[in-house]
Amino acid sequence: MTHDHHTSTPPPVGGIPFADGEWQHLQAEDLHAARAVVGLMASIFSIGLVIYILVALTVKGVIFDLH
Repeated sequence: MTHDHHTSTPPPVGGIPFADGEWQHLQAEDLHAARAVVGLMASIFSIGLVIYILVALTVKGVIFDLH
């Protein structure tokens, strides 16, 4: 079974309770929200990585000499 993410899936047998334009708008909103979530996750990961590096360098004594 292949999935093509660039086209909309056909409606179920009973139909959908939205007009075609509304359905396309909902799918566009879902795509926008997914991109926002991925961006936020990447930002959080990046901030965590920077904090980890700063702590590692501090403990090693490269940045601050704590003694």
